[in-house]
Amino acid sequence: MEGYLSANLFRLYIILVKVAYPKKASLVTGPTPIEVFQSLPDWPSGLKIFLKRDDLTSLLLSGNKARKLEFIATDIIKKKADTLITCGGIQSNHARATAILATQMGLKSLLVLRGKPDTEAQGNLFLDRLVGAEIKHITPAEYEYVDRIMEEETEKLRQLGRRPYIIPEGASSELGVWGYIKATVEILSQLKKSKIKVDRVVCAIGSGGTYAGLFLGSKVFGWKVRITGFNVCYTADYFKNRIGNLITSFLQKYRWRLKVDWNEVDIVDGYVGDGYARSRPIERDLIAGVARSSGIILDPVYTGKAMLGLVEETRKGTIGPKEKVLFLHTGGIYGLFPIAHLFYPPAADKKTRPGAQPVEKLDLFSGKR
Repeated sequence: MEGYLSANLFRLYIILVKVAYPKKASLVTGPTPIEVFQSLPDWPSGLKIFLKRDDLTSLLLSGNKARKLEFIATDIIKKKADTLITCGGIQSNHARATAILATQMGLKSLLVLRGKPDTEAQGNLFLDRLVGAEIKHITPAEYEYVDRIMEEETEKLRQLGRRPYIIPEGASSELGVWGYIKATVEILSQLKKSKIKVDRVVCAIGSGGTYAGLFLGSKVFGWKVRITGFNVCYTADYFKNRIGNLITSFLQKYRWRLKVDWNEVDIVDGYVGDGYARSRPIERDLIAGVARSSGIILDPVYTGKAMLGLVEETRKGTIGPKEKVLFLHTGGIYGLFPIAHLFYPPAADKKTRPGAQPVEKLDLFSGKR
Protein backbone atom coordinates (compact mmCIF):
# COMPACT_ATOMS: atom_id res chain seq x y z
CA MET A 1 0.00 0.00 0.00
CA GLU A 2 2.94 2.33 -0.62
CA GLY A 3 2.28 5.47 -2.60
CA TYR A 4 -1.49 5.12 -2.89
CA LEU A 5 -4.35 3.18 -1.34
CA SER A 6 -6.02 0.04 -2.62
CA ALA A 7 -9.17 0.87 -4.60
CA ASN A 8 -11.63 -0.54 -2.04
CA LEU A 9 -9.98 1.09 0.97
CA PHE A 10 -9.67 4.37 -0.91
CA ARG A 11 -13.40 4.39 -1.72
CA LEU A 12 -14.21 3.63 1.93
CA TYR A 13 -12.17 6.57 3.16
CA ILE A 14 -13.76 8.87 0.60
CA ILE A 15 -17.23 7.94 1.91
CA LEU A 16 -16.19 8.46 5.54
CA VAL A 17 -14.59 11.84 4.91
CA LYS A 18 -17.51 13.11 2.86
CA VAL A 19 -19.72 12.51 5.91
CA ALA A 20 -17.24 14.28 8.23
CA TYR A 21 -16.48 17.40 6.18
CA PRO A 22 -17.74 20.77 7.44
CA LYS A 23 -19.61 22.75 4.81
CA LYS A 24 -17.48 24.76 2.43
CA ALA A 25 -17.76 27.39 -0.27
CA SER A 26 -16.53 26.76 -3.82
CA LEU A 27 -13.42 28.90 -4.27
CA VAL A 28 -11.05 26.40 -5.87
CA THR A 29 -11.08 25.69 -9.58
CA GLY A 30 -10.02 22.09 -9.53
CA PRO A 31 -8.78 19.58 -9.24
CA THR A 32 -5.50 21.39 -9.84
CA PRO A 33 -3.17 19.32 -12.02
CA ILE A 34 -0.20 17.20 -11.04
CA GLU A 35 2.61 17.59 -13.57
CA VAL A 36 6.07 16.17 -14.11
CA PHE A 37 8.53 18.91 -13.25
CA GLN A 38 10.89 19.84 -16.07
CA SER A 39 13.72 20.75 -13.73
CA LEU A 40 17.08 22.42 -14.11
CA PRO A 41 19.72 20.86 -16.39
CA ASP A 42 21.95 20.00 -13.41
CA TRP A 43 19.21 18.28 -11.40
CA PRO A 44 20.49 14.99 -9.84
CA SER A 45 19.80 11.99 -12.04
CA GLY A 46 17.19 9.64 -10.62
CA LEU A 47 15.32 12.26 -8.61
CA LYS A 48 11.82 12.60 -10.05
CA ILE A 49 9.68 15.56 -9.09
CA PHE A 50 6.00 16.09 -9.64
CA LEU A 51 4.32 19.44 -9.07
CA LYS A 52 0.90 19.79 -7.48
CA ARG A 53 -0.16 23.03 -9.17
CA ASP A 54 -2.02 24.76 -6.37
CA ASP A 55 -0.81 28.00 -7.84
CA LEU A 56 -3.83 27.46 -10.11
CA THR A 57 -6.56 27.30 -7.44
CA SER A 58 -8.27 30.52 -8.62
CA LEU A 59 -9.26 33.42 -6.37
CA LEU A 60 -6.65 35.48 -8.22
CA LEU A 61 -3.92 32.83 -7.96
CA SER A 62 -4.00 32.72 -4.17
CA GLY A 63 -2.65 29.19 -4.11
CA ASN A 64 -3.07 27.28 -0.87
CA LYS A 65 -4.99 30.14 0.76
CA ALA A 66 -8.09 29.46 -1.34
CA ARG A 67 -8.36 25.88 -0.05
CA LYS A 68 -8.32 27.03 3.56
CA LEU A 69 -10.67 29.95 2.96
CA GLU A 70 -13.25 27.62 1.35
CA PHE A 71 -14.11 26.21 4.76
CA ILE A 72 -13.78 29.48 6.64
CA ALA A 73 -16.12 31.27 4.20
CA THR A 74 -19.13 29.19 5.26
CA ASP A 75 -18.50 30.11 8.90
CA ILE A 76 -18.32 33.76 7.90
CA ILE A 77 -21.77 33.46 6.32
CA LYS A 78 -23.14 31.51 9.29
CA LYS A 79 -22.03 34.23 11.72
CA LYS A 80 -23.36 37.00 9.46
CA ALA A 81 -20.10 38.91 9.56
CA ASP A 82 -19.80 42.19 7.68
CA THR A 83 -16.03 42.77 8.03
CA LEU A 84 -13.10 40.36 7.70
CA ILE A 85 -9.98 41.07 9.75
CA THR A 86 -6.67 39.32 9.15
CA CYS A 87 -2.94 39.93 9.26
CA GLY A 88 0.35 39.31 7.49
CA GLY A 89 3.41 40.90 5.97
CA ILE A 90 3.15 43.91 3.68
CA GLN A 91 3.08 41.55 0.66
CA SER A 92 0.94 38.87 2.31
CA ASN A 93 -0.69 36.45 -0.14
CA HIS A 94 -3.22 35.49 2.50
CA ALA A 95 -4.18 39.07 3.28
CA ARG A 96 -4.72 39.75 -0.42
CA ALA A 97 -6.83 36.60 -0.81
CA THR A 98 -8.91 37.60 2.23
CA ALA A 99 -9.43 41.13 0.88
CA ILE A 100 -10.57 39.78 -2.47
CA LEU A 101 -12.84 37.21 -0.83
CA ALA A 102 -14.40 39.94 1.32
CA THR A 103 -15.15 42.09 -1.70
CA GLN A 104 -16.59 39.12 -3.61
CA MET A 105 -18.87 38.38 -0.64
CA GLY A 106 -19.98 42.01 -0.36
CA LEU A 107 -18.09 42.55 2.90
CA LYS A 108 -15.45 44.99 4.10
CA SER A 109 -11.93 43.99 5.06
CA LEU A 110 -9.33 45.26 7.51
CA LEU A 111 -5.76 44.06 7.01
CA VAL A 112 -3.21 44.43 9.81
CA LEU A 113 0.06 44.42 7.89
CA ARG A 114 3.66 44.42 9.06
CA GLY A 115 5.36 47.23 7.13
CA LYS A 116 5.66 50.97 6.56
CA PRO A 117 2.65 53.13 5.55
CA ASP A 118 4.65 54.72 2.72
CA THR A 119 5.41 51.36 1.03
CA GLU A 120 4.82 51.61 -2.72
CA ALA A 121 1.62 49.88 -3.80
CA GLN A 122 2.91 46.95 -5.84
CA GLY A 123 2.04 43.26 -6.05
CA ASN A 124 -0.29 42.07 -3.31
CA LEU A 125 -0.43 45.47 -1.62
CA PHE A 126 -1.64 47.06 -4.85
CA LEU A 127 -4.43 44.48 -5.11
CA ASP A 128 -5.34 44.99 -1.44
CA ARG A 129 -5.92 48.66 -2.11
CA LEU A 130 -7.54 48.08 -5.48
CA VAL A 131 -10.35 46.00 -3.93
CA GLY A 132 -10.90 48.56 -1.17
CA ALA A 133 -9.28 46.94 1.86
CA GLU A 134 -8.66 49.14 4.89
CA ILE A 135 -5.03 48.74 5.95
CA LYS A 136 -3.52 49.20 9.40
CA HIS A 137 0.28 49.27 9.28
CA ILE A 138 2.24 48.03 12.29
CA THR A 139 5.94 47.60 13.06
CA PRO A 140 7.74 44.25 13.30
CA ALA A 141 7.87 44.70 17.08
CA GLU A 142 4.12 45.30 17.23
CA TYR A 143 3.51 42.27 15.01
CA GLU A 144 4.64 40.04 17.89
CA TYR A 145 1.29 40.98 19.46
CA VAL A 146 -0.76 40.96 16.26
CA ASP A 147 -3.49 38.69 17.67
CA ARG A 148 -4.11 41.20 20.44
CA ILE A 149 -4.11 44.06 17.95
CA MET A 150 -6.73 42.28 15.82
CA GLU A 151 -8.87 41.74 18.92
CA GLU A 152 -8.62 45.45 19.74
CA GLU A 153 -9.68 46.37 16.20
CA THR A 154 -12.54 43.88 16.46
CA GLU A 155 -13.79 45.52 19.66
CA LYS A 156 -13.66 48.97 18.06
CA LEU A 157 -15.81 47.76 15.18
CA ARG A 158 -18.30 46.06 17.51
CA GLN A 159 -18.77 49.32 19.36
CA LEU A 160 -19.74 50.85 16.00
CA GLY A 161 -22.36 48.15 15.47
CA ARG A 162 -20.28 46.14 12.99
CA ARG A 163 -19.92 42.33 12.94
CA PRO A 164 -16.20 41.60 12.46
CA TYR A 165 -14.72 38.16 11.89
CA ILE A 166 -11.05 37.43 12.58
CA ILE A 167 -9.19 35.06 10.27
CA PRO A 168 -5.83 34.09 11.81
CA GLU A 169 -2.52 34.49 10.03
CA GLY A 170 -2.42 32.32 6.91
CA ALA A 171 -5.97 31.08 7.61
CA SER A 172 -4.23 28.45 9.73
CA SER A 173 -7.05 27.61 12.11
CA GLU A 174 -8.73 24.31 12.94
CA LEU A 175 -11.30 25.09 10.26
CA GLY A 176 -8.64 26.10 7.74
CA VAL A 177 -6.80 22.79 8.23
CA TRP A 178 -9.68 21.03 6.47
CA GLY A 179 -8.51 22.61 3.20
CA TYR A 180 -5.53 20.30 2.88
CA ILE A 181 -7.23 17.29 4.38
CA LYS A 182 -9.62 17.59 1.47
CA ALA A 183 -6.72 18.31 -0.87
CA THR A 184 -5.13 15.02 0.23
CA VAL A 185 -8.16 13.16 -1.11
CA GLU A 186 -7.78 15.01 -4.40
CA ILE A 187 -4.08 14.18 -4.61
CA LEU A 188 -4.59 10.51 -3.82
CA SER A 189 -7.28 10.23 -6.47
CA GLN A 190 -4.98 11.82 -9.08
CA LEU A 191 -2.00 9.65 -8.15
CA LYS A 192 -4.10 6.51 -8.27
CA LYS A 193 -5.56 7.41 -11.66
CA SER A 194 -2.10 8.18 -13.05
CA LYS A 195 -0.50 5.15 -11.34
CA ILE A 196 2.09 7.39 -9.72
CA LYS A 197 3.73 6.50 -6.40
CA VAL A 198 5.54 9.17 -4.44
CA ASP A 199 7.85 8.80 -1.45
CA ARG A 200 7.67 12.34 -0.15
CA VAL A 201 5.53 15.47 -0.28
CA VAL A 202 7.38 18.79 0.05
CA CYS A 203 5.84 22.14 0.93
CA ALA A 204 6.82 25.53 2.33
CA ILE A 205 5.71 26.45 5.85
CA GLY A 206 4.76 30.00 6.75
CA SER A 207 1.93 29.58 9.25
CA GLY A 208 1.55 25.80 9.52
CA GLY A 209 -2.02 25.13 8.35
CA THR A 210 -1.12 23.59 5.00
CA TYR A 211 1.42 21.23 6.56
CA ALA A 212 -1.01 20.27 9.34
CA GLY A 213 -3.71 19.40 6.80
CA LEU A 214 -1.38 17.32 4.64
CA PHE A 215 0.03 15.53 7.69
CA LEU A 216 -3.42 14.70 9.09
CA GLY A 217 -4.68 13.73 5.64
CA SER A 218 -1.80 11.31 5.13
CA LYS A 219 -2.49 9.67 8.48
CA VAL A 220 -6.25 9.36 8.28
CA PHE A 221 -6.05 7.95 4.74
CA GLY A 222 -3.19 5.57 5.52
CA TRP A 223 -0.99 7.20 2.89
CA LYS A 224 2.55 6.02 3.62
CA VAL A 225 4.41 9.10 2.50
CA ARG A 226 6.76 11.51 4.28
CA ILE A 227 5.49 15.07 4.57
CA THR A 228 8.51 17.41 4.57
CA GLY A 229 8.15 21.12 5.21
CA PHE A 230 10.69 23.91 4.81
CA ASN A 231 10.05 26.80 7.18
CA VAL A 232 10.39 30.22 5.56
CA CYS A 233 10.39 32.12 8.85
CA TYR A 234 11.15 31.47 12.51
CA THR A 235 12.68 28.02 13.20
CA ALA A 236 11.84 24.36 12.72
CA ASP A 237 11.33 23.95 16.48
CA TYR A 238 8.94 26.90 16.51
CA PHE A 239 6.82 25.31 13.80
CA LYS A 240 6.94 21.83 15.30
CA ASN A 241 5.40 23.34 18.41
CA ARG A 242 2.92 25.51 16.49
CA ILE A 243 1.81 22.72 14.15
CA GLY A 244 1.65 20.28 17.05
CA ASN A 245 -0.70 22.63 18.90
CA LEU A 246 -2.81 23.16 15.79
CA ILE A 247 -3.13 19.42 15.13
CA THR A 248 -3.96 18.74 18.79
CA SER A 249 -6.68 21.40 18.88
CA PHE A 250 -8.07 20.09 15.57
CA LEU A 251 -8.29 16.53 16.92
CA GLN A 252 -10.01 17.77 20.07
CA LYS A 253 -12.45 20.06 18.27
CA TYR A 254 -13.57 17.45 15.75
CA ARG A 255 -13.21 14.48 18.12
CA TRP A 256 -10.89 12.52 15.91
CA ARG A 257 -9.34 9.47 17.56
CA LEU A 258 -6.04 9.51 15.75
CA LYS A 259 -2.70 8.67 17.32
CA VAL A 260 0.06 10.97 16.17
CA ASP A 261 3.76 10.16 16.29
CA TRP A 262 5.25 13.64 16.67
CA ASN A 263 8.63 12.35 15.51
CA GLU A 264 7.08 12.05 12.04
CA VAL A 265 6.58 15.82 11.81
CA ASP A 266 9.45 16.56 9.42
CA ILE A 267 10.43 20.23 9.23
CA VAL A 268 13.79 21.20 7.75
CA ASP A 269 15.45 24.37 8.97
CA GLY A 270 18.16 26.43 7.31
CA TYR A 271 16.38 28.05 4.35
CA VAL A 272 14.90 31.19 5.89
CA GLY A 273 17.88 32.98 4.35
CA ASP A 274 17.95 36.71 5.07
CA GLY A 275 14.54 36.53 6.72
CA TYR A 276 10.84 36.23 5.92
CA ALA A 277 10.01 37.67 2.48
CA ARG A 278 13.67 38.63 1.89
CA SER A 279 15.42 36.93 -0.99
CA ARG A 280 19.10 36.27 -1.63
CA PRO A 281 20.85 35.95 -5.00
CA ILE A 282 20.94 32.13 -4.71
CA GLU A 283 17.14 32.05 -4.36
CA ARG A 284 16.58 34.48 -7.20
CA ASP A 285 18.98 32.51 -9.42
CA LEU A 286 16.93 29.39 -8.76
CA ILE A 287 13.62 31.15 -9.48
CA ALA A 288 15.03 32.53 -12.76
CA GLY A 289 16.54 29.17 -13.71
CA VAL A 290 13.32 27.27 -13.09
CA ALA A 291 11.33 29.88 -15.03
CA ARG A 292 13.59 29.65 -18.07
CA SER A 293 13.90 25.86 -18.06
CA SER A 294 10.29 24.92 -17.31
CA GLY A 295 8.00 27.94 -17.52
CA ILE A 296 7.07 27.40 -13.86
CA ILE A 297 7.09 30.60 -11.81
CA LEU A 298 8.12 30.15 -8.19
CA ASP A 299 7.73 32.93 -5.66
CA PRO A 300 10.42 34.54 -3.49
CA VAL A 301 8.68 34.06 -0.13
CA TYR A 302 7.57 30.42 -0.10
CA THR A 303 8.13 28.11 -3.06
CA GLY A 304 11.48 29.59 -4.06
CA LYS A 305 12.91 28.84 -0.63
CA ALA A 306 11.26 25.42 -0.39
CA MET A 307 12.59 24.44 -3.82
CA LEU A 308 16.06 25.61 -2.81
CA GLY A 309 15.71 23.46 0.29
CA LEU A 310 14.76 20.47 -1.84
CA VAL A 311 17.77 21.06 -4.11
CA GLU A 312 20.20 21.46 -1.21
CA GLU A 313 18.90 18.55 0.86
CA THR A 314 19.16 16.31 -2.21
CA ARG A 315 22.72 17.48 -2.71
CA LYS A 316 23.48 16.65 0.94
CA GLY A 317 21.88 13.22 0.64
CA THR A 318 19.16 13.95 3.22
CA ILE A 319 16.62 13.41 0.46
CA GLY A 320 17.46 10.33 -1.57
CA PRO A 321 18.61 10.88 -5.19
CA LYS A 322 16.09 8.33 -6.46
CA GLU A 323 13.09 9.50 -4.47
CA LYS A 324 9.84 10.44 -6.18
CA VAL A 325 8.80 13.76 -4.72
CA LEU A 326 5.52 15.66 -4.96
CA PHE A 327 6.25 19.38 -4.57
CA LEU A 328 3.27 21.51 -3.56
CA HIS A 329 3.29 24.76 -5.52
CA THR A 330 1.37 27.12 -3.26
CA GLY A 331 1.33 30.17 -5.56
CA GLY A 332 2.52 33.64 -4.56
CA ILE A 333 3.39 35.03 -7.99
CA TYR A 334 2.41 38.60 -7.00
CA GLY A 335 5.28 38.67 -4.52
CA LEU A 336 7.71 38.79 -7.44
CA PHE A 337 6.64 42.16 -8.81
CA PRO A 338 7.91 44.34 -5.94
CA ILE A 339 11.40 42.82 -6.34
CA ALA A 340 11.54 42.83 -10.15
CA HIS A 341 14.42 45.33 -9.97
CA LEU A 342 16.55 42.69 -8.20
CA PHE A 343 16.15 40.40 -11.23
CA TYR A 344 16.45 43.14 -13.85
CA PRO A 345 18.11 46.28 -12.44
CA PRO A 346 18.22 49.60 -14.33
CA ALA A 347 20.39 49.66 -17.45
CA ALA A 348 23.29 51.29 -15.64
CA ASP A 349 23.54 48.33 -13.30
CA LYS A 350 23.06 45.45 -15.75
CA LYS A 351 26.29 43.74 -14.77
CA THR A 352 24.75 42.74 -11.43
CA ARG A 353 21.66 41.19 -12.95
CA PRO A 354 21.05 37.74 -11.35
CA GLY A 355 19.73 36.32 -14.59
CA ALA A 356 22.80 37.27 -16.62
CA GLN A 357 24.39 33.81 -16.57
CA PRO A 358 22.89 30.88 -18.50
CA VAL A 359 20.72 28.42 -16.58
CA GLU A 360 23.12 25.55 -17.22
CA LYS A 361 25.93 27.51 -15.52
CA LEU A 362 24.05 27.92 -12.22
CA ASP A 363 26.13 26.08 -9.60
CA LEU A 364 23.37 24.86 -7.29
CA PHE A 365 24.82 21.54 -6.22
CA SER A 366 28.46 22.32 -5.47
CA GLY A 367 27.78 24.02 -2.18
CA LYS A 368 29.50 27.21 -3.40
CA ARG A 369 27.90 30.59 -2.80
